[in-house]
Amino acid sequence: MKNYFDTLNIDDFYQKFAKANSVTKNDLKQYFTAENPDLTIQGFRRILYGLEKQGVIYSSGSAVYSIQPISSLPLKIKKRFTPVPSLIAEKVIEAFKDQFPYSNCIF
Repeated sequence: MKNYFDTLNIDDFYQKFAKANSVTKNDLKQYFTAENPDLTIQGFRRILYGLEKQGVIYSSGSAVYSIQPISSLPLKIKKRFTPVPSLIAEKVIEAFKDQFPYSNCIF
């Protein structure tokens, strides 16, 4: 399995789509197919996933991607949200566990 993302040049990508705020999936496929003629569907999906994970593009609709401005890269990694239950919620959880000891109560 070939890793197409290793050969991806982000600078060339930004030069090609510099004036576009958004781009369709077909436009991206044409661009990456021109760069890598033997690109498979799976390889294309991996490239899109990698670009989304890096924050270069993000999905803004059905088969439409918005391009993150180069000045805002690199993005900070989002912190994982961990809820802190209130005192009342903790009491409800405990009461629920007392009544139903075999249940898995998730708040």
